[in-house]
Amino acid sequence: MRIGEWKTLTCPLDVRSLIQSGDTTYCATGGGLLLYHNSIFEVLTTVNGLYGVDLLSISKDNYNNIWIGGKSPYGFVQIYDNEKNSIDVFDYGLTEITNFFIGDSIALASFVDGQDIGLIKWIYSDSKWSYRDIYRNFPFLIESINGIEIVNQHVFMGTDSGLLIGHLRENLKDPSNWELVSNDYSSSIDAMRRIENGFAFILDQNIYKVFFNNDAFQYEQLEVQVPVEFSDFLIDEEDFICGIHNKKVYIQRNNFNPISTGKILNDITLGSQGNLIIGSDLGLIEINR
Repeated sequence: MRIGEWKTLTCPLDVRSLIQSGDTTYCATGGGLLLYHNSIFEVLTTVNGLYGVDLLSISKDNYNNIWIGGKSPYGFVQIYDNEKNSIDVFDYGLTEITNFFIGDSIALASFVDGQDIGLIKWIYSDSKWSYRDIYRNFPFLIESINGIEIVNQHVFMGTDSGLLIGHLRENLKDPSNWELVSNDYSSSIDAMRRIENGFAFILDQNIYKVFFNNDAFQYEQLEVQVPVEFSDFLIDEEDFICGIHNKKVYIQRNNFNPISTGKILNDITLGSQGNLIIGSDLGLIEINR
């Protein structure tokens, strides 16, 4: 290699978060944005317009864009389209970006800023996303935000101190406008997953579905109990549950008999062919169901 031919060399083995968009899996890794398509891997880095390569979180919007969040100590947010072009970068000097919720007209990201945590809000108007607000104050101590969802203009946060709710029409900078949904949901919520018309979360190895019906929120506990507290999970098209914990995969179709992988598992999604795709500290894992 001659002088002047160096490119950014990174290691994308540590897959921390992933999403499926069409027939491509997009992965936030410790070495850039990893794309997996038809058994072919591609890694995008700063050479390809990424603001940074140490990524922690990822999501997508309805406008063919991928959202990526930086890991500590560089908590930036970048919007990147599926044509591999950078659309926008939001760098507020935060420590890291941990989760996203992306809707049609509102986007939220949870962040860590030193010892503080909070939410950033964007709105979609005039064919672009624009920063709107930041929320840092809550009614009691919260050490981690592990999931964000919006249902019927209400923001739900799954935290280490339970499930919180706030209305978007209220001033969410005021901690009094946040509250626990119920004392029944005051333990740590480590995993949330969007489902049709609402979301699901795991609390004390029980799975609950939340949806809005007949002008009220409904909270439904599923009959099945999971064997361990999943760090991430999904509910497939036939309402079967798949989850991950530490180095093991658990699939309800197989009576939750653990599948050991020998790798630390970080995230799980369904591939375009219905197979499980799992991000680990040593790359991607595919499991046929």
